[in-house]
Amino acid sequence: MPESVKETMFFDRYYDRGLDWYREYFHQAGLHQICGEVAPTYFDVPEAPDRIHEVSPYCEVFVTLRNPVERARSLYLHHLKKGRVSESFWDAVKQKPRIIEAGHYANHIPRWHSTFGSDQIKILFLSDIQQKPEKVLKVIQNVLGVDHMDPPERMNESVNSTTMPRSLSLAQAGAVLAAKLHKYRLHRVVNAAKRIGLKSLLYSGGGDEAPDLAASTRRKLFERYQSDIAFVEEETGRDLSTWRAQ
Repeated sequence: MPESVKETMFFDRYYDRGLDWYREYFHQAGLHQICGEVAPTYFDVPEAPDRIHEVSPYCEVFVTLRNPVERARSLYLHHLKKGRVSESFWDAVKQKPRIIEAGHYANHIPRWHSTFGSDQIKILFLSDIQQKPEKVLKVIQNVLGVDHMDPPERMNESVNSTTMPRSLSLAQAGAVLAAKLHKYRLHRVVNAAKRIGLKSLLYSGGGDEAPDLAASTRRKLFERYQSDIAFVEEETGRDLSTWRAQ
């Protein structure tokens, strides 16, 4: 996996930097090691599949899905905590349309299929990862042809605060600074700041609980996502009635 950072964002944000820039993230890899990355920002970017295919046409792509309503709330809170959007959900959507657009699975999954073919696209569900991580990990290991390993003990430990930062302006400044540091590959600086507790200082104590979506907003989102839920059910043969529960 990439050194010092979870997401390289190469195939969407930094593609113009070239393959040599990307390869540096894997310079520590052995000759016969499989390379990959966790990349949630690629899913709904129209150019991403073709760009990845050009570099690695035979790679395996794992798409992890969750209830699109919950996905929208999660992305909204992600931006809200960093001071990027208004507290009003629908105002936030106007500022960051991907909050909603990323959940239109019926639009995005066919794009990946058309580029890689169905055999190279494996759909996973967040609920399965949470409830039966050993089974999901075995599926991934079997697809990749690697030795089996047990999931880490802290696998389902929450890594994101459920409260708002004590100061939105400070959180916004911190997010902008972190983004600039990541842009110039200064990931170790960001990691060091986390280790000494700067992120915890921002989010621990004093902050309000992260807002939930109003019932009317959830209903409106569900109406928007009905065709996407039906598409995933047809694609996977899964009963996703729990996604419809309001």
